[in-house]
Parts: sequence; C-alpha cells; structure tokens
Amino acid sequence: MNLKDDEIMIEDDQGQQTIYKILFTYTHDERKKNYLFAYLEKSPEDVYIFSCDEINHSLEAVSDEEEFDECNEILSEFLKDEEIEVEDILLGDKLIATKNNY
Repeated sequence: MNLKDDEIMIEDDQGQQTIYKILFTYTHDERKKNYLFAYLEKSPEDVYIFSCDEINHSLEAVSDEEEFDECNEILSEFLKDEEIEVEDILLGDKLIATKNNY
C-alpha cells in the first residue's frame, strides 16, 4: 500500500492497521520527546495525540494527564493560528503545516 506524505499507518496491539492523516508534529525540548497529532479521514474532528519513541521506533497514545493537557494546549494554539485554514485541516484534503519534523 502506498501512503501519501501526510499519512501514517499505525498498527494496534491486535494487529489492526489504521491509516491516519498527519496534522502536525511537535518537539518538546525539555522532555526530549516528539509528538504526532493525527486524525482519521472519516472523523477529522477527532485528533489523536501520539508520543514518538525514537529508540523503539514506536508510537504510543499520550496517557499522562499533565502531558496530555499540555499537548491539548499546543493543539488549541495550532488551530487558533490565523494563517492556517481550519476548513482545510478538518477536511483533511492536504497537509497544512508541520511545526517540527522528527
């Protein structure tokens, strides 16, 4: 299967593969962690936040409450940015921006 530049396939614990559209990535310098913000094309209003484990080359859902709240703040700021068209993000028709690449 060929993925577009703005897509990533994630396999869950049961082996189910799901294609997500990449909204943006973010690097937290103090934690030395990278985050991936993505959504399913069929439900673009639901954004999933993953922590990137570069050592094990894996993604994990953010489960720490403080970390999750901080990521939600980053997402809110991203969506408030006047230079970004929310319609484009929500329709998922293209990758709008990448804050930091990992």
